[in-house]
Amino acid sequence: MKVIIFFTYGISLNDWKTSGLLEREVKLYNYLNEKYKVKFVFITYGDATDLDVLKNYNHIEVIPIYKHFNKSKYKFFEIIKSFTYSFRLRKFISMDNYILKTNQLWGSWIPLLIKLKNGNPLIVRTGYDLLDFKRKEKAPNYKIFFYKLLTRFAIKFSDKYLVTSSGDLDRIKKEFSTRDRVLEKLSNWVEFPTLENKIRFSDRIISVGRLEQQKNYPYLIKSFANSEIEIDIVGQGSKKEELVSLSKSHNSKINFLGKLGNDELIKKLAEYKYYVSSTLYEGNPKAILEAMAAGCIVIAPNVGGVHEIIENKHSGILYNFTKDNLELIIKDLETYSFDSISENARQYIKKNHTLEAVARKEFTIYKDLL
Repeated sequence: MKVIIFFTYGISLNDWKTSGLLEREVKLYNYLNEKYKVKFVFITYGDATDLDVLKNYNHIEVIPIYKHFNKSKYKFFEIIKSFTYSFRLRKFISMDNYILKTNQLWGSWIPLLIKLKNGNPLIVRTGYDLLDFKRKEKAPNYKIFFYKLLTRFAIKFSDKYLVTSSGDLDRIKKEFSTRDRVLEKLSNWVEFPTLENKIRFSDRIISVGRLEQQKNYPYLIKSFANSEIEIDIVGQGSKKEELVSLSKSHNSKINFLGKLGNDELIKKLAEYKYYVSSTLYEGNPKAILEAMAAGCIVIAPNVGGVHEIIENKHSGILYNFTKDNLELIIKDLETYSFDSISENARQYIKKNHTLEAVARKEFTIYKDLL
């Protein structure tokens, strides 16, 4: 069985490597090869240097688009030109007898065009609902129109359209005319670490996410103004300087830890009793899932993408932005059984979000399409 993975538009293997995501992202495909003998081709938006990243992986062939095609320095023209890649890629790989799969909706027009020409089975995988996110970000109308058109075409012409959350599933069913057999939920997977019995920080919390508007870090910083509780934030982004300045003006004890590799992050999470999120919206948030797997008590807002994975006061704590006080929530948690909430969270992850469970379901989808 052979599957071509089309990377998210603009993303290369070297991007995965420098962001610390490479080991994690490749694990799914390693497992599918070891367990089910599936072989893969990665179509990436890198240059020849992408070939060196996975050179010891015999079950993964890498085809970097910009090794073969010149990249325009103008973003708009490059996107237009990318519509021709579906035809030009045939010079480097025969598409016959392959399942096509996207890594995200963004960039899915290339495998969609291949599907329409060759008839290959096509899986469009979405880690989050791009159209919904762009609406919440108040993107320009012309972009919203394009994302809606892309979503509509992807649903219409794919054999499977995968979403990671029930909220995405329900929203797409309402907005688009879909065939029930096409839409399917396949949640994200996370590592399930073995935990050592050790003391965790109780006066220090951790949060993970890009330093961007969606993660709503100003709310977190202001919530712990003049507090003795320290906040360690893992992530990078364009808002860092603004957040550093805000933390100083509110006398909040914030430590910006930058990016961490996935294995390093998993070990780090296990050092904390509390993981706090201030996100405005989510799909199926890996960072929260990883914190639950690491045995943290997750304290997160009661928003879409979060409330369907956390049962309040059972496997975590849900709060309201306007009604609740985060510092008081943490103080009140001392009256709860940490071990009980922590274990409930881990059992939820073990049942629903392990690599083995997700890979098994993904392979079943491959078999059904063939």
